[in-house]
Amino acid sequence: MKLPPVEILDMPPRADPDDWDQSRRLTVAMSDAGVKVDDIEAHRGASVVRYDVALGRGGNPKAVERVLDALSLSMGAVVRWGGLRGTRVSLEVPRAHRATVKLRPLFADNVAHVLLGFPVGTDAGGKALNARLANLPHMLVAGGTGSGKSTFMNAVIVSLLMRNTPDDLQLVMIDPKRVELAPYAALPHLAYPIVTDVTQAVDTLDLVVLEMERRFERFEALGVKDISGYNSTSAVKLPRIVVVIDELADLMMTSGPQVESAIVRISQLARAAGIHLVIATQRPEAKVVTGKIKTNIPGRAVFRVASHHDSKIALDYVGAERLLGNGDGLWLNQDGPVRFQSPLVSEDEIARVVAYWVQEFEPVRASRQAEIDERAETLEQGRRLEEAERAEQLEVQSASTARARQVLETGAVAGVAPPDSRELVRRAVAFEAVVEAQALVERVSRLEENQVLLLQIIAKQAEALGISIPQEVASWLL
Repeated sequence: MKLPPVEILDMPPRADPDDWDQSRRLTVAMSDAGVKVDDIEAHRGASVVRYDVALGRGGNPKAVERVLDALSLSMGAVVRWGGLRGTRVSLEVPRAHRATVKLRPLFADNVAHVLLGFPVGTDAGGKALNARLANLPHMLVAGGTGSGKSTFMNAVIVSLLMRNTPDDLQLVMIDPKRVELAPYAALPHLAYPIVTDVTQAVDTLDLVVLEMERRFERFEALGVKDISGYNSTSAVKLPRIVVVIDELADLMMTSGPQVESAIVRISQLARAAGIHLVIATQRPEAKVVTGKIKTNIPGRAVFRVASHHDSKIALDYVGAERLLGNGDGLWLNQDGPVRFQSPLVSEDEIARVVAYWVQEFEPVRASRQAEIDERAETLEQGRRLEEAERAEQLEVQSASTARARQVLETGAVAGVAPPDSRELVRRAVAFEAVVEAQALVERVSRLEENQVLLLQIIAKQAEALGISIPQEVASWLL
């Protein structure tokens, strides 16, 4: 199967010209705040402009942090501390006119097969920021309403679909809100239908854990350590699995312990098995993003949140509360949080990508459906034969048991006097022993063998209990 062409995605609209470079104004504002500036370099991003400031002699970066509120008043926008970049101090100032970031330019005319790679967006300086889910290996996405969290989730999913076929990637989607992931319902990449019920979500996570354990058993049998080694050795390739959970809070509210246990188990062990988590939440609270979950999910994309407490929980840093919203986020890498602008993916783009894969997969689906139907028919025939054999065995056992019951309860066929009450009790006990022995009879398929074995058991039980079998009955049994 071919990957979708990059032309299936939209180009960004032409940006309106604006006076984005405010270096002189920022220099004056910093001087008024008592901070000497030697030089400023401006780097234009989609939503902010990053100013790398070289402080004057004796300048202290801590002094810049202390005057951020004063700088914000002077610049008429929220000035955010961007950390140190070499010998310079980085400050981020929002643009008056924000530019739209789209996925198509980020692919740079190169849609080569990159395993689980996706563009995060553009940083504060306008450079493309990329990541690879196989290296993360799990990711947490947090942000309040209107922050751009859902847009980023769509960008990640579409990026994965642009670079991975259904044979290479399977998606497990859990959407308690029922609407966020609905456009992907027809994808051939789905391992299961999109899960919207909370109870089914817990069961689905348990199935993912079982799949992980099954893969580890395969690795052990083949003598390899991870999915890359397995796929390079085995003739049957295993696809990567990405579990997408949109709104962790709903699951934690209803089935917290079970969900947390499954997520922790997957996040700790599933990387080698080729299973990865992408979890989103609007409520990055301690009860939702617990310490166990956060410890095992190093990849973080955090958008605007309500308070610095939420920023600290989701990102391990403060600052997300000062973001602008609409895709303005912080990406956590090994050097700390990096500000970025998330790509915007429209509903039409999602629909085109899904329609492409549905059409591309149709011939494969038809051939596989014929194979599945053939296997199902074979299984159905085997099931019918098995049921027929089982019915025959039950019929044999019923006939033999009825005859044994008649012999033990009446003591004879026609013409033999019935036994007394004590004899009936003894024979009832013997009959119970016969019932227990029927497990042996189930293994005998022929009618004659069933009868012989059952009559032998009756005779032994009767002899053990001291029950005398009348001559008429004995001759009848023979």
